[in-house]
Amino acid sequence: SLDLSAGWVQDTGLVMSAGVAQDNLFGTGKSVSLRASRSKTTVNGSLSFTDPYFTPDGVSLGYDIYGKSYDPRKASSSAKQYKTTTAGAGVRMGIPVTEYDRVNLGLAAEHLTVNTYKGAPKRYADFINQYGKGTGGVGSFKGWLYKGTIGWGRNKTDSALWPTRGYLTGVNGEIALPGSDLQYYTLTHNQTWFFPLSKDFTLMLGGEVGYGNGYGKTKTMPFFENFYGGGLGSVRGYESGTLGPKVYDEYGEKISYGGNKKANVSAELLFPMPGIKDSRTVRLSLFADAGSVWDDKTYDNSSSKAKDNPNYTPAIRGQIPYLGSERKHSGFSYGLGLDWKFTPRLNLLAKYSTGFRAPTSDETWLLFPHPDFYLKANPNLKAETAKNF
Repeated sequence: SLDLSAGWVQDTGLVMSAGVAQDNLFGTGKSVSLRASRSKTTVNGSLSFTDPYFTPDGVSLGYDIYGKSYDPRKASSSAKQYKTTTAGAGVRMGIPVTEYDRVNLGLAAEHLTVNTYKGAPKRYADFINQYGKGTGGVGSFKGWLYKGTIGWGRNKTDSALWPTRGYLTGVNGEIALPGSDLQYYTLTHNQTWFFPLSKDFTLMLGGEVGYGNGYGKTKTMPFFENFYGGGLGSVRGYESGTLGPKVYDEYGEKISYGGNKKANVSAELLFPMPGIKDSRTVRLSLFADAGSVWDDKTYDNSSSKAKDNPNYTPAIRGQIPYLGSERKHSGFSYGLGLDWKFTPRLNLLAKYSTGFRAPTSDETWLLFPHPDFYLKANPNLKAETAKNF
């Protein structure tokens, strides 16, 4: 089979992908696929082989060779001064535990290159100084990561395409194993419930939490593995990657650092489009999202160079990171969505949403006079709002 697709994604613009797959290779039941995709910020390519019945019990075994390049400098919003390039190979196994439960295991070896560029904030520069080569925030890291993944998922919904009752749940973990040039791990848990309110209306409630950190010789979470919030799959109504801790870079612009902790919740009312007889093809939704991304160590890695100015007293230098950054950022949004399934494999998804952020108490009331600088609050600040499609 041959598939071609094109779409428009918030922040990355036009996304194009192509793939070719053979689901019954030489009549053996095994499958092989070659896929590639490209957007403004990301280029992906992969070659995969899967034996869906490696054992008579339905245990699957697969092999992958893949490459990825990610350059957020090209993003429409929340651009970041770094680029990652990954090339790797891995093996994966899927184990059916019950009719509803499945456990997935994986091992992979990746070669990772991280480049940072002029204007990179202090946290990026600190990473290069500690693990890579470079000066003044401009440099690179090259190393090997040996990754292990484990995941458990349960699906007890009444339909794979249009569920109206039941729930989905999953727990996933990833670790850069001992012996890797960087050592870190992430854990995530997601849950979605479906409740039928009537023949036509279904209430969907969902949530996700995540935590990550470094271990061993890597003391903190590598900055490029941080969680970010905002956009589809998170808090709709906020631009992608803009929800989370922020600091000022050397040019005085606010940038998102992301965080090693995240939490999102969502409520969605699903109902058929009026006038459409086939309610299994098109449906609308009203939704509300809320979420937060935070990192308790943001202030210790502030990009502000003022804290190193010897003309300031130690007490002042110690407070500058707190005055120039945000510890965390929570957001709430609501909106309207359209989901149109032309075929089981062809889907049109459209969302319109709004975001809201009220000024903090520091922004409206904090006064900080000093002989060399002066921070003045603005009690007339209004709430920030955003509308996204």
